[in-house]
Amino acid sequence: MSDALLLAVSPGEVWAVLVEDGRAVELRIVRAGGVRVGQVFAGRVDGINREMGAVFVDLGRGRPALLNAGKSLATLTEGQAIIVEVTREARGQKGPEVRLVQKGEPTPDTEPVLDALALFLATPPERIVVDERAAYALLRGFLERRHPHIAAALELYTGAEPLFEYEGVAGDVAGALAPSVALPRGGRIIIERTEAATLIDVDSGGGAAVAANLAAAETAARAIRLRDIAGPIVIDFIGMKDRAARARVADALKEGLARDPQKSDFLGWTRLGHFELVRRRARAALDEILYERDADGGRVKTALTVALAALRDAARAARAEPGRGFALHAAPEVVAALADGPARAARAALEAREGRALALASDASLGREAFDIRPL
Repeated sequence: MSDALLLAVSPGEVWAVLVEDGRAVELRIVRAGGVRVGQVFAGRVDGINREMGAVFVDLGRGRPALLNAGKSLATLTEGQAIIVEVTREARGQKGPEVRLVQKGEPTPDTEPVLDALALFLATPPERIVVDERAAYALLRGFLERRHPHIAAALELYTGAEPLFEYEGVAGDVAGALAPSVALPRGGRIIIERTEAATLIDVDSGGGAAVAANLAAAETAARAIRLRDIAGPIVIDFIGMKDRAARARVADALKEGLARDPQKSDFLGWTRLGHFELVRRRARAALDEILYERDADGGRVKTALTVALAALRDAARAARAEPGRGFALHAAPEVVAALADGPARAARAALEAREGRALALASDASLGREAFDIRPL
């Protein structure tokens, strides 16, 4: 059983961290208005590519979904209303995938905090800690109705310090967003996601190969689970000729993923000395939720990610100085996301809760990830 599930609630999203033995082992981000596997939507055919046998479906949630229509392709026309079920969440630049259903009621939207909790109910943690009163009341009612045997595990955190910092996992959460992770005795692993696979490179930092690889195997396993990396994964360990040493490293990697609820298929060592595995995909990875590729192929936070982070800081500022107004200065695409884009509802919810508007100021001199909360 896990030590705790920590739910940090902010406008438009919930960051959920599962803690085992005092360390963060899983991080999930659930956003309001998201598209998740199993949801049913009343969509509209937005485009048809008959050569590919593909149909693009507008779900009213940003990027169109891809429907592999098969034999139904001939019966569909642009603008036609259809009912679809989500079979795969959006990944990177790709929208979600759906399959056509003949009938069904659209799935009503639920609160992100309930969706976040649902991800971890298969093995309930000893403690469920949430840092927002309205979310606590919602969870309390839900657990007492549906899961009364674990309702007593729910706690409300009201401290001034951010929840993850208070619980001692803020460093783990920050590390989950970094492109590299330090090894305990020097060296690091570098994690690079491509459209085809995730590559993990081991830098020994000058240490002995076997010791560095054993540490890297443990660290890589933790990073894979924490970041929810799925699909093909290739780990470039430091070269080892000894078969027994290779077996020890492989066993360390398998042991590190032994408690992972998402099963992995360990394919073993390649002729080039890489270790390959495939982790089953249940949802979009952390990297796919938060980032997109820029024009140079680098990684940059999406406008929505920055907008929601800005709202999180604005909410914190509003709590610190009740009654005072604030203005958010950000890049034009971030302001657009808040004004009439995917973060609009989250901004409106924050303004309703605080009883005052958040002024928006577009500043083209600011980079995508930079923003400033200024008192009025």
